[in-house]
Amino acid sequence: MTGVEDARRLLLVTYHFPPSAGGGIPRVLSFARDLPEYGWVPSVLTSPIAGKAAVDGSTLESLPAGVTVTRAYCPIARRGLRGHARVEQGVKGGARRFAKLASKLAMIPDPFAPWIPFAIEKGRALLAASSHAAIVATYGPPANLLVGAALARLSGVPLVVDFRDLWSDLPFAKFPSPVHAAVVRAIERSIIRDAQGVTTVSDAMSDHIRRRFGLADDRVATVLNGFEEDAFAMVRDDRSARDRPFRICYAGAAYEGYDLTPFLTAVRQLADRGEITPATFRFHTLGSFAPDVAARHGLAQFHDCEPFVPRREMFARFADVDAFLLVEMGEYGARYGYPVKLFDYLLTGKPILGIVIDGGNAQALLREANQPHHHVARDVEGLVASLRALIAARGAPPARVRLDQPPLAAFRRRQNAGVLAALLERITGDVTARPRSASTARG
Repeated sequence: MTGVEDARRLLLVTYHFPPSAGGGIPRVLSFARDLPEYGWVPSVLTSPIAGKAAVDGSTLESLPAGVTVTRAYCPIARRGLRGHARVEQGVKGGARRFAKLASKLAMIPDPFAPWIPFAIEKGRALLAASSHAAIVATYGPPANLLVGAALARLSGVPLVVDFRDLWSDLPFAKFPSPVHAAVVRAIERSIIRDAQGVTTVSDAMSDHIRRRFGLADDRVATVLNGFEEDAFAMVRDDRSARDRPFRICYAGAAYEGYDLTPFLTAVRQLADRGEITPATFRFHTLGSFAPDVAARHGLAQFHDCEPFVPRREMFARFADVDAFLLVEMGEYGARYGYPVKLFDYLLTGKPILGIVIDGGNAQALLREANQPHHHVARDVEGLVASLRALIAARGAPPARVRLDQPPLAAFRRRQNAGVLAALLERITGDVTARPRSASTARG
């Protein structure tokens, strides 16, 4: 196959992979799609497609020739489905929390442990069938790292561990007992000790990993998250009539760590003052967002709640939006990463209403992008004022977006896949990662 014969094989271990949808998947999809441009062709080792999981079938179409996807059986594949709102209240919510606790008590290091033996078996077969120069295992879930580490030990193939989040020292990590926490810390330390390289999503996280585990600078690399340049072609603006309702959109999940209370309180104040009505103001959510979140603030009539939609359809929904709501995940998220949808919002050129941490990553990026409507969570009156300004400006044309200029230029996923490729080159003995032409790499 043209462009594949001289490339090196990479085993990419990730429980979550397209067409399944959810946080973290765009990162591993980028690895699978973009690494061939740097001479690395992935063999993806992943889980089955669960029957009710949210899926986006178009994502697999972007994989270059030569990339293979192998799905290892998992007995619990139909549990914990992503892309759906989580029931937190009532009997169903209690039952879900009980089942989650029982899984944590019974399974170490995490509830995806039943997948591990089946994934190792499939991985050994892949490594035996063709030569692979490296293994990349991405966290989370933790099961990915155990599978990658086991396969590296069995085969002697060098391992790179990719951290999208911290693991045992995640600030809001919940372990069923001190024994579980100690076991997880020991497992994590053992895996990192044996890994030839580590990647993370931010310089702050890279520095933290180096200090915590005593790693040399060149053993850890930052591979930023960001946006796909191809997504820019899906951006459009379909707003027309001035008498249409103002629409603000929140896309993605709203679970523990994402506090929308300040925004909903601000909206409630505007409604109570008679400044907005359900006919003039719409709060549109896309993804894993429970309808009762808005209802508990008396805003059910203002809320349009839509489940996950494929990426192309998401951008089609964005075309009718006047502004976006961004919520940063506390001090941890502000220091170690960026909100998942921030880059999709920035691609549209439309205003972003941000609830951010003072001094955090999102605040800095919004300032660099000339997005003035961002506030710390306690500043409800600031949010009210920004909402008034955004409503008054509805229908204004989007700002011009330049992908090759700051702040977006540094966050191109294809470019950052080259950082991972360079690390792979170093640990396998080659000098540097050399980008190849798209025609050659994509066959």
